[in-house]
This record gives sequence, structure tokens and C-alpha cells, in this order.
Amino acid sequence: MDCLDGDSDDVAKCQPIKLLSKKKISDEYILNSAVNNLVQAQSAVVLATHEVLQFDVTNETKILCVKGHEKLITGIKFSSKTPSLLFTSSVDGKIHAWDLRSSTSPVQSFLDDTDGSLKPFTCFDFNMDETHLCAGTELIRDDSFILFWDQRTSKTLGGYWNSHTDDITHVQFSSTCDSGLATSSLDGLINIFDTTQSSEDKALINTLNTECSVNKFAWALDDHVSCITGNEEYQFWSVEETKPSVLSREDISTDSKCKIDFLIDTFVAGQSFCLATGTNSGSVQLYRRKKKFLKNIGSLKDGHTDIVRTISYNKGHCLVTGGEDGRICTWKISL
Repeated sequence: MDCLDGDSDDVAKCQPIKLLSKKKISDEYILNSAVNNLVQAQSAVVLATHEVLQFDVTNETKILCVKGHEKLITGIKFSSKTPSLLFTSSVDGKIHAWDLRSSTSPVQSFLDDTDGSLKPFTCFDFNMDETHLCAGTELIRDDSFILFWDQRTSKTLGGYWNSHTDDITHVQFSSTCDSGLATSSLDGLINIFDTTQSSEDKALINTLNTECSVNKFAWALDDHVSCITGNEEYQFWSVEETKPSVLSREDISTDSKCKIDFLIDTFVAGQSFCLATGTNSGSVQLYRRKKKFLKNIGSLKDGHTDIVRTISYNKGHCLVTGGEDGRICTWKISL
């Protein structure tokens, strides 16, 4: 298998990634997943039935099933401070916090009904010290909202609603600074904010225009950004350049000589930007950005039999994938 940067020393490394385990845990589609970096081998997945399953990926045992949302669950994330705490967001207008030790009911909820009805949440994140929580909404009449809460009290702290003109698709706090926030939208913009500022206009410090809807993005420590767009492009934005480097799905497929039907996700692992691509039969190709190129670092095969919808990276060098076959697979990887 050839690598995208053409480095012959790396070609031998483009090989199947070791499959550690696979298990069919549901007859429903798995839409999203999260790994717990505080508890080894603990993960959670979102089903199309609006349920959340928590399980141990080592012995493939289901630990808990929680049901608390009436509509599509749009986000899931473990706390980085409290091992037993899991958060979920939904277009039903609620973000729930779950204590997985003792309860199948939420221990805390976040919502905004200041306009008379609950705002549908499309994504969420909390800052580095987990004092504040942020969520993005669908377009409501002519506004899409970026809302903030005090995570300790559930108190609403206000929001932004002038920087995007369509559904918010992703929000992400900086991993090094509690006041840094990046957001993306179907309007094609990725905005970077300093949330310590007194107004939305002052808080907006940078805007990246992808010229297409943004499905997902990753934001690194040095303010570089990678994203996947609605027209199946992978864009990489560098602080040194005014325009991104762009690779279409066809470009990546042709250069790597690998079949690609869609782009799954982009994420940061260690100091590297990574891209995962998939096929309709369930295989996955994994790439790492190297300088101005993508390097194919391996393939995930023989785990899934249908489209892979979600991929989560564990800091212990493990990937967890879930798909429309209802399977969860774990893979050993070194990045």
C-alpha cells in the first residue's frame, strides 16, 4: 500500500492495524461514541433509539443502559475530571450529566428556554477545568446559538448568536486555555473566540471560511485546524497560511490507491492530525498529516460489516469504532 507523501521508508508501515476485539452489542445503528480516559477500557455509545450503552471494551461486557432523551442524541463525552460522569446532548433541547455508578437518571441537566421553548442542541463541550459548558444549536428562525452554562450550578451564562447563520455543527474548547473556543457551522465558517471578552464582537478573534458546510473539525494546541466539509473535502488550515490545503475524497483515494466512499472524522492524537475514511462495506483507512501531505498509517479491516459511523481515540493508543452493523470494535494503534 502506498503512502500519500511518497516516502518509501513509510510504505512498509501502511498495514492492517491490529484488531483487539469486536462484538455486536445491538441490532440498532451506533451513531456516536466516547472513551473514558480516566478508566481503562471503558466506553459508551449512542444508538439510533436514543439510548446510551456503557461497556467495557476489554471483556466486551455491557455495564449500563441509560435512557433520558426523547430525540436524536447529538453528542457524548466523558468527564476528564470525574471518572463516573458522562454527558450527552440532544435535539430535544437538553444536556444531561449521568453518574454511571449509581443511577440511570440524570444527576444534572442543562437547557435554555428563554424564548419560551427548548433550543435543540447539535453539539457540546466543556472547558479544560470543567467549570463551563458550551453547546451549539440548530438554526432557530434566523439565529443559531452558542450557549454557555456554569457547569457547577447549571446556571445559564449567556451566549453568542451573531457569528453563524446556520446550524452549529461542532464546538470545542481549547485544551490549553480555558477561554479559547472554536465553533463550526453549516454556513461554512469556523470561528475562534476568546470568551473572556465582554461582547461577541470582541470575542471573535479569527474566522476561517471553508466555502462549504463544515461537518467536523479538529483544533490543535498550535491553532492549526483540520476539517471535513459537506462536499467530502479534507481541509487543513495553518496559522502560517491564509488559505487551506485541500484534498477531495477522490484525491485521497487516488493517491493512496485505497477505496474511499466517505470521510468519517478528523481528530488529534498526540501531536498529529489524523483523518479516518470509510467504505460502505465497513473497512476504514487511517491517515496522519505529515507536513503538507497525508500519510496512510494503516487500515482497519475485518471488524465491521457495514458503514462505520464513529471513531474515538483513547490516549492509551486504542481506537474504538462503531457502525451501522451494531458492532463495537477496538484496535491497537501507535500514533
